[in-house]
Amino acid sequence: MGYFSKILSETVDAINRCYEKNVTHVNVGRIRKCTNVKSTDRSKIVFISRALDELSQAGFLEYLGKNSPKTYQVKEKINWTDVLREVQDAQD
Repeated sequence: MGYFSKILSETVDAINRCYEKNVTHVNVGRIRKCTNVKSTDRSKIVFISRALDELSQAGFLEYLGKNSPKTYQVKEKINWTDVLREVQDAQD
């Protein structure tokens, strides 16, 4: 869970930065650009995608139904401690 939690933390920070700039629709590409991940780093991109899915399932993001690219709407600024608690509860 160590590497995934690091990526999840970076993803939450990027989502909050986007939300502060009044950007409420996020996808992997936007998060990748906010965190300066190169397009050739497929491993991190897959982890970002998994993190967005996890946040959507936990109720922090709303899936908008677009499949290519998967787009999510940010409901509100995300608190990292709430995310960590939700992810740990889901794994137990």
